[in-house]
Amino acid sequence: MDAEHTVIAGHAEGCYALRNSNAAYHADTEHVSTSSLKEILRSPAHYRARLADPPDSRAMQIGVALHAAVLEPQTLDTAFAVWEGGARRGKEYDAFLKANAGRTVLTPEEMANVLGMREAIFAYELADLPSLLCRGERELSIYWRDEESGVKCRARPDCFLEGVVFDLKKTQDARPDEFAKSVARYGYDFQAAFYLEGLRRFTGREDFTFVLIAVEEASPHGVWLHELTPELLTGAQRDVQRALALHARCTRSGVWPVYLQAYSELGQLPRWARSNTRALVRGTG
Repeated sequence: MDAEHTVIAGHAEGCYALRNSNAAYHADTEHVSTSSLKEILRSPAHYRARLADPPDSRAMQIGVALHAAVLEPQTLDTAFAVWEGGARRGKEYDAFLKANAGRTVLTPEEMANVLGMREAIFAYELADLPSLLCRGERELSIYWRDEESGVKCRARPDCFLEGVVFDLKKTQDARPDEFAKSVARYGYDFQAAFYLEGLRRFTGREDFTFVLIAVEEASPHGVWLHELTPELLTGAQRDVQRALALHARCTRSGVWPVYLQAYSELGQLPRWARSNTRALVRGTG
């Protein structure tokens, strides 16, 4: 049996792991993942819409390329191709796509940014990240069934070892005050809590520390490590359980509603918008 189909038994009953490819992991429709599950907290209908039409933006493709460059460098050349012919159109570009079927096409600038981010991560001065990421268990797909809801789950932590989980995140600004907005906007705390539950079941360990490696996409590719506090993760874990319970309820009923009681009064704009609005009003007087 090849490595991709070898089942690695986990600590908890029914939990197991596979060393499968990123494509095989994402092709699984039997188990829910954090990227789609967190959408159910917006509404069950939004969750179903995401499953039916998964996003595949350039930003996501570059994020996948970054993961490959840092965690699975042997896959970078086989999974990605660089188009150096200028505008992505015309017969030559069509022939290039055909010759590189199955590979994601990046521009030279995009690949340079990916490699620049990798170099910045490996040059981080406060920890020997190349050694840690090399020694850790990377891109292992973990599968389990949630006990309370019965929902089948899957997670693919970037890297874990010796009680620490590392997760790569590209960002526009890695500084704490700015990156905290990304954590809230993209649900990185939700993802962390979900991954930690999978790791707890797979390893039997309860004391993992979750660290986000934030790297800026633009040069000079600043890097900042953010450790998520137990308080933040506890709140996120409650959201995970709420999402799983809602998923189970909708699955049983066959009803996946959009917003309920979608009516409200708006009495105040965000602080940043209030000052801009006042300036705009003054300018029209």
